[in-house]
Amino acid sequence: MSLSSSAFSLLALSFATAFHTIPAQAADGAPDADFGDGGAAFLRPDDVEARQLHPYATSILPNGQILLGGFRSQHNPEVPFEPVLRAMVARLNANGSVDTGFGNTTIPGVALLPDIAPDSRIQAIHAMHVLADGSIVAAGTALAHAPATGFIVRLAAD
Repeated sequence: MSLSSSAFSLLALSFATAFHTIPAQAADGAPDADFGDGGAAFLRPDDVEARQLHPYATSILPNGQILLGGFRSQHNPEVPFEPVLRAMVARLNANGSVDTGFGNTTIPGVALLPDIAPDSRIQAIHAMHVLADGSIVAAGTALAHAPATGFIVRLAAD
C-alpha cells in the first residue's frame, strides 16, 4: 500500500457500526444469508494491535471487494485512558469474508496507515472514493496533542 497527497472531491457512504459488523440485506429486507456469517461480516480486533476497530467509510472496489476506512484503537499502557487511534483500512471479499491476503498488521484484512500527522494521538479516515484506475482517495482528520489537521491520502490499487 503506497500513499501520496492529493486533492479530490470525495463521495463516500459513511456509517458507524456497533460490534464492527457490516450487515447485508436481501431485496425483501431480510439479512442476506449468503453474505458473511448469516448476513453480517465481522472484523475482529486481536487486543494487541487493536482493542477496537471502528469503520466509518466504505467503498466498493471494481472486483466487488469492500473497502472500509476508519480507525483502530490501541491500548496505551503509559496513559491507559488515552488510547492511540490510528487511521486504518480493511478489505472484505464480495461475499463478506475477510481478505486475509490484505493488510500490514497482525489482524487479517487490516492495514494501518503510517503516522500521517506526528504528535497527534487521534487519526481517522471519514470518507473514501475509488478512482477509475483502482486507487483510493481517503480523507480524514488528525487531532489531540496537536492542532486539528485534515488530511487526504491516495492509496495505490494494490
